[in-house]
This record gives sequence, C-alpha cells and structure tokens, in this order.
Amino acid sequence: MRAESPDAIWTLHDTLLASIANALHGLIWGMGDPKKRGPKPKLVGPSWMSKGRTRSLPARLLPIDELMAELRKPRRG
Repeated sequence: MRAESPDAIWTLHDTLLASIANALHGLIWGMGDPKKRGPKPKLVGPSWMSKGRTRSLPARLLPIDELMAELRKPRRG
C-alpha cells in the first residue's frame, strides 16, 4: 500500500500524534514575539494534514456528451 499512497504509512496513532504536534507548534509560534518568531511552522502528518486547507477537486476528463449531460442537470439555488 505504501507504494501506491505515501499516506498509507500514517496510522491512526501517528495521525493523532501529528495533530497534537501541529497544535503545540502553532501555539508556541503564536505566543512568540511577532518580530522574533520567524516563519510559521510547517505542518507534519499525512498529505491531507500537511498541505493545509485546499479547496480543489480532482480533475476529471469527460467526453463532450457526458459533459453536456452534467451541465444540463439542475443546480441547487
């Protein structure tokens, strides 16, 4: 599984420890003097934790007829 996804190495235990470490690093950095503290610490953990908040969807390739069918669907208002 690690060959297919580098996130497969992260167990629940490791992910919880990474989230605690990220919270503590952020707290210590945030409480420091803004003039002396340096850049924001990098996040550790699986890619969905360490990349931060991204709001993008994976790209899909559709044939034109399927694309037109998707565009014809009713939209929520």
